[in-house]
Amino acid sequence: MIFAPLQMGHSAAALSDPAASDLATGYRNWLFWPVAFTAPYPRGTTPSGFLISSAEDMTHYLVAQLNGGRYGNHQLLSPQGLATLHTPGVKLSPLSSYGMGWVIQGQPGATEIWHNGDVSNFHANLLLLPDQHIGIVILVNVSSAYNGAALNIPIEGVAAILRGERLTASTNPPVTIIPQLILLATLLIPILWIVGSTLSIRRWRQRGELPPRGRKRFWRLYLPLVIELCPVGLAWLLFPAQVQTPMATIALFAPDVFFVIVTLTVLSLGWAIARSFFILHPRRLLKDRYTNLPANEEQYFPQS
Repeated sequence: MIFAPLQMGHSAAALSDPAASDLATGYRNWLFWPVAFTAPYPRGTTPSGFLISSAEDMTHYLVAQLNGGRYGNHQLLSPQGLATLHTPGVKLSPLSSYGMGWVIQGQPGATEIWHNGDVSNFHANLLLLPDQHIGIVILVNVSSAYNGAALNIPIEGVAAILRGERLTASTNPPVTIIPQLILLATLLIPILWIVGSTLSIRRWRQRGELPPRGRKRFWRLYLPLVIELCPVGLAWLLFPAQVQTPMATIALFAPDVFFVIVTLTVLSLGWAIARSFFILHPRRLLKDRYTNLPANEEQYFPQS
């Protein structure tokens, strides 16, 4: 363990550890509001993101990162080993590379070494400025699928202050509600489709054009059925592939997105079934309502 030599007395690798007894309440965003959430703690992924710590304890870790692997009287890692961790490896962009758990970017004399991460209800930022011998840690008890930049940018503002630079507009967290509004607007699409389809079915029924036959059967039954099922495929297959995230992870980190996906699925599948029934069995639905129709009005409901 590295907690003891680094004197990280408020850090733990399990929720059952007494050091984690005063863990802050975590939050995750649900549309426009952060909502308290007790996230699952998968022991198998503890090394990648579920270590529990405090800001003060993490400063001890950063001291060792800036001091050749040494904290106080304890040498946790050799200077050569530490240098290996901070050596650029895989190229991420013209000015940044990924080392061993760290992103290294910038020019000699102005190098930044950083790493950030999220679980569903917490966010962490670590930043090393080795040329200035500065280390910064920011821990936040909230995670956001929409405003990740708002959680990442503040550490740059802190770094600018410590370097004696003037703050600029770019250090202000760019919080936006546009993604949430788009998410809500998505639900209007199936609702408007259902309303429009209902009006069309009513009109066709009044004209005695149901159930449809010939080419009308394709345009009024099969094509709309495909359109109604498309959102289901897009939501469950294309969207996870596009964001490269399994649906279970989407449900954990963005519950409002998952809620919209499930709602779209229920509306699309439910209406596809109901609409097909209305189209194919108009007489059954209208039997009670039109039992006493005059004989000359039976032409509006021809026998199938």
